[in-house]
Amino acid sequence: MKREVIKGLVVVGLVFLVTMGLFPGGIVSGAYSNETAFSPEFRLKSLYMGAYLVSFAYDGDTPPYDFHKDIRPPEWWKQEEARVLSLSDEEFKGELRNNLEKIIAHFDPSCMQWNKEFLEEIVKGAFPDLYNYINQVYVMKNSSGIQSNLQPSNATNYTPGSTTRTFPNIMYSNLGNAIGGFFCRIDWSWDTTQITSVLPSTWEEVYAPLWWYQGIVANQQYYVSPITFYKYVKGWFSYGVSPGYPITSNYPWLDIYVYAGGGSFYTFGL
Repeated sequence: MKREVIKGLVVVGLVFLVTMGLFPGGIVSGAYSNETAFSPEFRLKSLYMGAYLVSFAYDGDTPPYDFHKDIRPPEWWKQEEARVLSLSDEEFKGELRNNLEKIIAHFDPSCMQWNKEFLEEIVKGAFPDLYNYINQVYVMKNSSGIQSNLQPSNATNYTPGSTTRTFPNIMYSNLGNAIGGFFCRIDWSWDTTQITSVLPSTWEEVYAPLWWYQGIVANQQYYVSPITFYKYVKGWFSYGVSPGYPITSNYPWLDIYVYAGGGSFYTFGL
């Protein structure tokens, strides 16, 4: 089973590289965006590129939203490549716009972030009206962060306790399927006056062909005060036929504060 999956990923990669013109006989064309005709490069980039991020901090082991149902097998990606490349320019543009409008209608800005690179390279040239709307409504609203449970009160005494909270950063394509996830879980305890222990852990999950996790590129953590612990971590995901030859890269990050009493606050992005 593992060999079949790997074989499928390699086949998808070869199809992509030939189509992109990176192998002899491939198609070579101009800029990705701002063209009247949607080139094969632009179409494939819109398919594989992370369009937006979703986050929903949760306690324990069960997330409130089962994002694993949005994962597609390698065969699906291969079929989508062929389908997207077969569309007329009018059909492709109409489908892409419809997907973007569905995303806008579905998500509350407080739990999602748009990939700025996707907005600049895919949306801006083709749909300037949607680009302007997203920047005015979403980018401004979700820049203030997410409050999970309660931030610390002015109380000087807490009820002793402990909790575990996971802070995810899930990347999606414009079709609504998951591409990859970057997670930080923090276990912490407190007594009546301060945090007594903190144990952070970070991991990744890759869901789409030819996406690779390259590791953590930034990581810092420290006590801001006896009642506040700070954690920042950034990961590196690359896209290409192998980890050593990336075509593009994404760097999801999580910026987290946890407090005595069990409260937390965080922001996320790409």
